[in-house]
Amino acid sequence: MAKPGKALKRSARAAARLSKKTADRVENAQTQMDAGTYTFNQFAVDSLAQATDVWSSFFDLFRAASDEPPSVFIDIPVTGGGGTVTRGATANLDDTVPNMAAFNKTPLVTPGFNIPVAGVALTNPGTGPEVDDLRIDVTVPNNQQVGLYQGFISVGTAVVVSVNVNVHT
Repeated sequence: MAKPGKALKRSARAAARLSKKTADRVENAQTQMDAGTYTFNQFAVDSLAQATDVWSSFFDLFRAASDEPPSVFIDIPVTGGGGTVTRGATANLDDTVPNMAAFNKTPLVTPGFNIPVAGVALTNPGTGPEVDDLRIDVTVPNNQQVGLYQGFISVGTAVVVSVNVNVHT
């Protein structure tokens, strides 16, 4: 179990993240309404995105009391043909990281096979040098061996994101 101070900090970050996403969504909707371009389809998309964000924050609040780092699950379908396939996910970090250079990647492994570090791309979906959320994209050849690959992203000696990739046909 996480220390109470860290759990409270994580809970506050989850609530702040939800508040920011909601404010951004409302601002975009208002701009589209003022321009007369807001449609029922956009309302449906915004409503679903808001519900997903609420559930995500709810789960972040539960995980706040845990010592486990956040994790992402990336599903990559392959056909066995040529070329490459890229899929990704965004992790909500427990603590802000000063910049992208602080992150270290590991190969993603399954017994007997791996996805090299070069196949894992990290980006900051936010603005500025500080990283609150981390976008993780994984690229594999279209004939990558199927399996569940696991690895992690760290800062120094601390694991900040656990990465799970399911490669399947």
